[in-house]
Amino acid sequence: MDEQLNTEKNFLRELEDLINHHSLKKDKNIYIADLIRYLNKVNDAYNQNHISSSERTLLIRVIFNAIPKIINKNVFQMLMTPILKRLKIVEKIDDFVLSDIDFSNTTFSKVKFLPNIQFINCTFADSSFLKASIPASRFINCNLSNCGFTQCNISGAEFENCNLSNCDFSDVNARKTTFVTCDLSRISTLLSRKRAVFLGSIFEGCSLDESNLSKADFRKTKLFATTLSNIKTSKNSLGFF
Repeated sequence: MDEQLNTEKNFLRELEDLINHHSLKKDKNIYIADLIRYLNKVNDAYNQNHISSSERTLLIRVIFNAIPKIINKNVFQMLMTPILKRLKIVEKIDDFVLSDIDFSNTTFSKVKFLPNIQFINCTFADSSFLKASIPASRFINCNLSNCGFTQCNISGAEFENCNLSNCDFSDVNARKTTFVTCDLSRISTLLSRKRAVFLGSIFEGCSLDESNLSKADFRKTKLFATTLSNIKTSKNSLGFF
């Protein structure tokens, strides 16, 4: 046990040194390579029982919380994509949480997020999720206002107490998605080539006021204490009347 504790302390110290080292440099490619090498070492140590599962989770969380503070938000995708591909093991961690991170004005286009990842008190305002995949994820107390979710897959995701106002949901796949006490006012599906699909989704205590849902599929959708004042629908809207 003492040997494992010492190993865990050494890994944490090495991670702190890595972050501090790259905070003084601007070469993103070297930073990505160093992080991937470090993560491989962490996974190898875990597989050999040199570190615990909780310590591995802690190290991964430290990395993801440090990334936006060091690298410009506009190039965050360059770092996130390769790391998510390498961190397939994280899919087995049910409580993987990213909290209090500012992702504003970030491009997540075509990024495939890990299933079951949770975002708490994070800001995504003015970001793009074009063709991204965020299945079965959870967002709690997050600001996602003015985001673009065009052709994004958020099926099975949960949004609780989130600001999603003024978002573009054109051609979104939001099947069986849950929205609880969320502000979805002034969202739009107008630019959909087919329809924004909310089939089987749940809206509880939400506002969809002044939204353009002229190309939205709301069939089998359940609305509880949700307002729909001044919404726009059309013959391409399904499930409203």
